[in-house]
Amino acid sequence: MKACLLAGGPGTRLHPLTSCRPKPMMRIYDKPVLEYALASLKAAGVNECLMTLLYLPDCIRNYFGDKYDGMRLRYAVEEKPVGTAGGMLAFREALSDDDFFVVSGDAVFDLDLRSAMLFHKEKKASATLILSRAADPTGFGTVLTDEDGCIAGFREKPAWESVSTGRVNTGLYAMSPAVFEKIPSGRDFDFSLDLFPLLLADRTLYGIELPGYWHDMGTPEGYLEAARDGLSGKWAPSIPPAGRDAPPNVLLKPPCYLSPEARVADGAVVGPFASLESGADIAKGCSISFSSVFGKTGEDSIVTGAVLDRGCRIGRGTAIAPLAVVGEGAVIGNGCLIGSGVHVCCDAVIEDGSLIRSARDMNGLTFSHRVSVASGRAVLKTLEDAGLLASGLVAAFGKRIALAPDDASGEAPSFADAFQAEACALGADIYRHDAPTPAVSAYMTKRLAASAGVYFTPMTGGGVEALIYNRDGVRLSSRESGFSLRRRDPEPGSLAGRVRMIRGATDLYAAEGAVHPVPESYVVCCRDSVLKGFLRNAGVTIADAPEGLPFFDPASGGHSLSLVSEKGYAFTPDEVTLLILAALYTAGKERLAIASDAPCSAESLAADSGKTLLRVGRDEESYKLYAGEPALHQGAYAAVALIKALILTGKTLSSFSASIPSCVSVLRDYRTRKDRADLMDRFAESVAGVRMDRSDGVRMYLDGSYLSLHPSPYEKLLTLKAESANEETAAELCDFYFEKLKELENGGK
Repeated sequence: MKACLLAGGPGTRLHPLTSCRPKPMMRIYDKPVLEYALASLKAAGVNECLMTLLYLPDCIRNYFGDKYDGMRLRYAVEEKPVGTAGGMLAFREALSDDDFFVVSGDAVFDLDLRSAMLFHKEKKASATLILSRAADPTGFGTVLTDEDGCIAGFREKPAWESVSTGRVNTGLYAMSPAVFEKIPSGRDFDFSLDLFPLLLADRTLYGIELPGYWHDMGTPEGYLEAARDGLSGKWAPSIPPAGRDAPPNVLLKPPCYLSPEARVADGAVVGPFASLESGADIAKGCSISFSSVFGKTGEDSIVTGAVLDRGCRIGRGTAIAPLAVVGEGAVIGNGCLIGSGVHVCCDAVIEDGSLIRSARDMNGLTFSHRVSVASGRAVLKTLEDAGLLASGLVAAFGKRIALAPDDASGEAPSFADAFQAEACALGADIYRHDAPTPAVSAYMTKRLAASAGVYFTPMTGGGVEALIYNRDGVRLSSRESGFSLRRRDPEPGSLAGRVRMIRGATDLYAAEGAVHPVPESYVVCCRDSVLKGFLRNAGVTIADAPEGLPFFDPASGGHSLSLVSEKGYAFTPDEVTLLILAALYTAGKERLAIASDAPCSAESLAADSGKTLLRVGRDEESYKLYAGEPALHQGAYAAVALIKALILTGKTLSSFSASIPSCVSVLRDYRTRKDRADLMDRFAESVAGVRMDRSDGVRMYLDGSYLSLHPSPYEKLLTLKAESANEETAAELCDFYFEKLKELENGGK
């Protein structure tokens, strides 16, 4: 049996630990993580392993050579990244004779791979994904299967609001040689983003959840957790650690690992959950706990929940806080404090007495790894984060970027400047404009024919949120948000990009109203200057006094509307969505697509109108329909569409609202004590037989009423939303399923 082992990734999220070594060569208990994977493959009956390499390939080849424990090793080095599936093409001929394993070289696992291969052959699958459970599935691909194990749907790195299951793709697969027919040569081709959707359409993609341990160690947190889990017995290393006992006069608090080559002086306190690896040199009076140490510590230093890489030196009386990382060869002076989450670069020198509580305190000597993109949003805490986002965005979308900060914030322009500098260094042309809102920024992205657009807006507590738009002026989908975030150097001989300043974005946006004129005069009340300009150019009269007139105002950064009828009734956001749909149907639209979190009553409205309605995220057509109808994601366009419908029907806003289904929503937040993704799985299983949709969260259809369950972006919170024709029924539904969640979490069924 053969296996293809993917070991080419640069491990950006692990910097600075991967600055001088590939991620699979990170050591746990003195062995590279890759060696544990090879031992597991050997135990599963693999006699030949074919490795794809890219980043620092000689580190792996020189260490392992051409054989491991009798298993033949072969290597292929990619000249440039061609994606996880594309790299496998180098071994197409060697893997053409039988089913084989595909294994990620940077995961720690203790799983029965043989049973996965048996399942794969039994199902005659093209590919079988080995699944596991994750308490936080947002960094992985989530997977849903039917009763036969055939994969019914998956989503790559969903935002918490879109999570519907805790079952995730481990990056371990059993595959048939038939998959090579689907993989094109010469271009970037990914398993999750490109290959698996093709196999899903063919219904030859299966999944099996295996008991046992699997853990991604792609971040310092993940690496430390994997090391601690081995010490606590959550996984059994396929190569038993060859540790030793503590020397005399050292206080050991198990569980710990002490390398035979580690030095520990008298009076040191080691543990719990400390791994002193080869090269560790612990001085007198030091305290090391919940940490992995390869370097040298000074007397009376304290290291808690951190990683000290090989060759680094920590001065006397220095404290290293949880989740800090000190890179290879770095020197930290006496009496310093390295704060939580600070990642010190390789070979950095930090003077005595330095207090580095955050990456901002030592700009240029630290890394940040807190950036992730989900559904077109990224939270940035440091200027380095902005550069990292720029590098990934340019590589994934191209070199024509529209950029705008919220100028009302002192921080947002600085983050935009950092983004701009990095993007220009990579040859990108930046179109810096003055959009005052996210919606205008989205419009400018499309207007400027940019490959992508970014709008920086401030966050409470510091940092900014980056809203990222594609060339259609629509926020990136979950699929589009899966691009790689890693630093890239400019190509040799390439020229820096240019910055073009674009003024008057608000006027350009307002002028667009003239392209969508209303057929006759109509009077509304509006206070927002941007929306006023758009409506006036569309021929709408704006009155100052709201009495007896409908009131229009932007919501969600201009992407939606806030509406009050001429009788003073304030429509809910769900009702506004239904009103916009009804207006578009009145205009003759036959096929539309709505956002995944739109009210379930929208389907009823479409059915009653004899129209077709899709939800974004389910297929390519749904995205194209959504992107092609700006009224669904631009509040100004929605306002004009609604006014046109009122003119066409001769109705007031109050009377027109009678055409939409009664939609009363009741929301309740359920604060979980444990794993909320697992609780969602058990919730869905407990209501088997009820019609449901799990493409985004869990949505149930209950005889004219609806209930949805979504994780909140906030920790350990699930949001129940019940929709019905009246408030009493919605409240009863919400209360009933709230109690069901409570019962499930307490061990009920």
